[in-house]
Amino acid sequence: SAEQVQGADRGMRVPDDADRDFTAGCIVVNDRDEVLLVNHSKLGMWLQPGGHVEEREVPSETALRETREETGWKVEIFDEFVPETSYQDVTEDVPTPFRMNLHRIEDGHFHLESLFLASPVEKVEATGADEHDGVGWFAESELDGLETPENLRSAVSEALKIGERTQ
Repeated sequence: SAEQVQGADRGMRVPDDADRDFTAGCIVVNDRDEVLLVNHSKLGMWLQPGGHVEEREVPSETALRETREETGWKVEIFDEFVPETSYQDVTEDVPTPFRMNLHRIEDGHFHLESLFLASPVEKVEATGADEHDGVGWFAESELDGLETPENLRSAVSEALKIGERTQ
């Protein structure tokens, strides 16, 4: 059972008989304050690029890889979330997500997602373009007209505020 910690009064939990996958994605913000989204085929909604953390990957690597594969954009995580510390090749601090969320995919299956804040670097080939029905850049004001989860709209709003501070 889950330890009682800060936020423990929240309603969502991974039930004892359920499985949980680790996933990671990027909220990519450009210099026009637009966010990069993909139209997710299976779920029928616009989401940030992302996917499952593969064996031997840390979540930030997953987020960067999935964003490149799905959108054709090579991106980089905002500097303020990238510590430059390693300790004699014994341990290393890895990029920190700016937000994490737990969501139910279906009964008995959950994803724990690390979301990284990133900016576009260059356009490359989208090798995973078959995983969705389109890619687009959207202003925050356009999100209400799209099928997007509420927590994504909240994350985008927070990301744009952070982006303004760092530009």
